[in-house]
Amino acid sequence: MPIEIKQLSHTYLPGSQLAYPALCDISLTIEDGEFLGIIGHTGSGKSTLIQHLNGLLLPTDGSVLVDGLDTREKKLRKRIRSLVGMVFQYPEYQLFEETVARDVAFGPKNMGLDEAEIKVRVNEALVLVGLDPAEFSEKSPFELSGGEKRRAALAGILAMRPKYLVLDEPMAGLDPRGRREILALIESPGAISARASSWCRTPWTMWLCLPTASPCSTKARFSWWTNPKQFFHTAQS
Repeated sequence: MPIEIKQLSHTYLPGSQLAYPALCDISLTIEDGEFLGIIGHTGSGKSTLIQHLNGLLLPTDGSVLVDGLDTREKKLRKRIRSLVGMVFQYPEYQLFEETVARDVAFGPKNMGLDEAEIKVRVNEALVLVGLDPAEFSEKSPFELSGGEKRRAALAGILAMRPKYLVLDEPMAGLDPRGRREILALIESPGAISARASSWCRTPWTMWLCLPTASPCSTKARFSWWTNPKQFFHTAQS
């Protein structure tokens, strides 16, 4: 089943003088097997949108359904968050344990898995993201490079084996080599398709473009829908 976004609007601080409409009337269906990119200027609502996909933010109006489960239903959110794994833009927001292994194990532990299964998932996830468990398991996550932190954060999500994977600017702040490595990892069938096959069978099939929110128009809407080839052709013309 898909992720369905229906007439989604989100306003920060509603009812106050500081009310700010970050999303307005967004409708979108993300089908099984799609690899979707969302692009737009800073402040256009990209992060606000994706944080609705696992119930971190809730709609002011409209709805978000994940495999038919409504994120507005509090009793369903634990199940929704097990389906939708999210890696934030800055991995240090997700890394907090004393060792990499304990950090990766945090999600599976909260799922109530036994120690043997947790160990299997931790080692498996580290291998999938290119971090040798023998070398990295006992390292502090805060001793890692930027690219290694990004990989460790991704491993923590993959260890929970989500159906859908959401990444917020996964290559931000990395050097060109680090960006190439993370992109190759995201596109790798071994890393992603094994644990989120419904999300990443066909890389970069569609992109969405969001306009910049401005003082004249603070309502973020989709401005157009395209694929990468058409997007770059338009940008060059």
